[in-house]
Amino acid sequence: MKKIIAATTLASLLLAEAAFASTGTINFRGAIVKAPCAIPTATWVNYAQKPATYRMARQATPTSYCADATATQSVQIRRIVTTESRTADVRNEPVRSMVTIVYN
Repeated sequence: MKKIIAATTLASLLLAEAAFASTGTINFRGAIVKAPCAIPTATWVNYAQKPATYRMARQATPTSYCADATATQSVQIRRIVTTESRTADVRNEPVRSMVTIVYN
């Protein structure tokens, strides 16, 4: 759907520029996508660690005013070690994770 909207918008812009290059004005109001919902980090970590929970969240009724789990394609979690926290003994390093969320 977003690709269709983007293509239509681009075509409209190109046609408007070609037809009214010296006098045209294009006004756009609204947003193509909704802003992400305020979902706690612990919830996203839970979704990444428990795919069944994430699948259930994706099948829920979408929130009308923001992009929740129903508006995502995937969620992943990875363990990361930054160079500033790296020590000689890996067992003493704090466990850090990065959660990646891909929205539609």
